[in-house]
Amino acid sequence: MEGEQHFSPEKKERPRFLYHASANKGIESFEPRAENVRDPEEGPVVFATPDFALATTFLVSEANDRWTQIGKINDIPYMVIVSKETFLEHDKGGSIYKFSSDGFTSHPDKGMGDDEWVSKDSATPIEKIDIESALEAMIENGVQVFFVEKNTFSKIKDSADKSSVLKTLESENQRQGKNVVEFKEPKENTAEAFKSELLEILRTSRLPQSLKHAEGVLKWVKQLKPDSDLAMELASLGHDLDTCKEEWRVKKEGFSSEKSFKQAHAQKSAELLGELLNKHGLETELVQRVVQLVTNHEYGKDEDSTTIMQAEAISFFEYNLPIYFLQKGEARTRDKIKTMWSKLSKEQQPTVQQFFTNYDKTLSDYSHISEEDWSKLIEIINEENWQDKCCA
Repeated sequence: MEGEQHFSPEKKERPRFLYHASANKGIESFEPRAENVRDPEEGPVVFATPDFALATTFLVSEANDRWTQIGKINDIPYMVIVSKETFLEHDKGGSIYKFSSDGFTSHPDKGMGDDEWVSKDSATPIEKIDIESALEAMIENGVQVFFVEKNTFSKIKDSADKSSVLKTLESENQRQGKNVVEFKEPKENTAEAFKSELLEILRTSRLPQSLKHAEGVLKWVKQLKPDSDLAMELASLGHDLDTCKEEWRVKKEGFSSEKSFKQAHAQKSAELLGELLNKHGLETELVQRVVQLVTNHEYGKDEDSTTIMQAEAISFFEYNLPIYFLQKGEARTRDKIKTMWSKLSKEQQPTVQQFFTNYDKTLSDYSHISEEDWSKLIEIINEENWQDKCCA
């Protein structure tokens, strides 16, 4: 393996080379197969990674998420394995195949993000590196390997802060005295440092309502789902990040529909948030989950992104509506009311209806709204059966 030994590479927009590990040493060309699907809409693909060290964790073909976990913490690859005996039984070595990155693409909210590249077409390797032992290859290339009991494995799998568990364990690297990288306590809580910077961005946003709206979304996420995790909390605060700065903002002009515009807005916010999370060194899995939640928050693709979608709608009605009316005018406000109301469940609608009688014109945030504009807004809110029209 001379010439290939290294630790995780720096993130690049497009890596020059990619790697794919296989227990099969005789593959001449890789074809997309039906069993290699991470997204039904994307279809079969060939997988590869720019990180040679990370590729070594995929040499044992029998490994799956029932007894192994693979990830990165602060760009350090790790593998957690339930049984050393089982792993060694299946460890027959293999080959790591090297590709040009031409024809491969990555997506920040799919798979392992920047560490996972795919090709929908067949891919022919330009080089093959034979490996005698997957375990030895991982240790040699700086992957931190942990053999653990089942209960510890479950604890790590369920933890939002995997480094806090892993740093208490002895790695196989430590036992062998090779390429030990400790998951040290950060100088400061990285999640808190991230939140501090994000809140400052919201506080100084081009839109005066950004911070209060984000805090409102977080408040309602916690009420709708009391067991919400750190990823949902961070996604709630950063879901509209692109609107905070003019140079970040996705503009509505040029989009064929409201839905395509909203999807582009969500995607841009997700990308910005992912960059900020990575800047603060948060765990790869957490970053990917936050990015995915923000990408899907406008229309709700799963239970958690739907919760954020509904929390945003409630927060809009609780606080944003008068400001939105002043900024956007009557026609767009009527459309916005219909859109946000349609995102609520029937159980949530009575809560929102209570807000309509509780808007306080004396609130400093509303003080710049004229009496004429305020009266017009109240007229829209009090329109007979407007809720029925929204849901028709």
